Amino acid sequence: MRGPTRALAYIGGVVALSAIPAPAQATAGAAATQALNCQVVAVKPTVDNKGVVRGEIQREGCERPITLRVRLIADKPGSDPILASASRTLINGAVTTTANCTSDADSYYVVALGRNGLVAESQAVKLSCGPGASPSPSVTPTRPQPTPTRPTPSRTPTRTPTATPTSTVAPTASPEPTETDGLVGTAIEREVVRLTNDARRQNGCQPVTADARLRAAAAGHSKDMADRGYFSHTSPEGKNPGDRIKASGFTPMRGWGENIAMGQRTAEAVVKGWLNSAGHRANMLNCAHTHIGVGHHAGGAKGGPYWTQVFAR
Repeated sequence: MRGPTRALAYIGGVVALSAIPAPAQATAGAAATQALNCQVVAVKPTVDNKGVVRGEIQREGCERPITLRVRLIADKPGSDPILASASRTLINGAVTTTANCTSDADSYYVVALGRNGLVAESQAVKLSCGPGASPSPSVTPTRPQPTPTRPTPSRTPTRTPTATPTSTVAPTASPEPTETDGLVGTAIEREVVRLTNDARRQNGCQPVTADARLRAAAAGHSKDMADRGYFSHTSPEGKNPGDRIKASGFTPMRGWGENIAMGQRTAEAVVKGWLNSAGHRANMLNCAHTHIGVGHHAGGAKGGPYWTQVFAR
């Protein structure tokens, strides 16, 4: 489910994570400083010479206890199975879990879950399970800036006929939503929002509200990936989803998450792919999120369509 080379993408580097959910009634001053300093890091998985894969999350700079769950997940075509899971209540420290290496996994990644859903997600890495495999070097994670989740749904997208949306927006390469009719985004983007909110309602979450600023951030990223032929949460210049959301003018930004995908032809296909993936699903069903932006770009140098789904609160 992750990585610029896969069909469910994540962010590059040691970790990929979303901002830690803020307290329900956070106030300015000391509480705000605490929220900024408190970070959860998902460390990319490692394997030892016995074929045991280790997943770990770390919490640092925090002052209040929280229960965190670590999940070690195999990246496979279709849905991604959870190989192992563990939870612990802590202020600062680590939560670890292990599982046997499996040769049919494309790669492995780690997610951290809190009360409100996804907190952090690691880079997906390929690990060797064969006899005599060299153990992975240990990783000392650096404190990242709040970043979100992984990318693309199905590794080999089913080629279904493209829906022809009827849009109230003048057709352009990357249409901007018009506010005159109270709608945000194109018809196919609004369908992604509708299907996402259906899933949220079915799982006890309030619907998210489409926001033109988040939509602009999402549409810009989908177009940029298509135009420059890359697939990642992070642009070639190193801009991550948080950077794009800030640039869009969405404030205040207390937390965010992002899903990306490539190749799915319909809103139904891309939403289904995300819901069948643990990391993407956690973003979509994070009840703390209040706003959403969806960007769809029909094609690009390396295929398409490209999809970006941004959440914020």
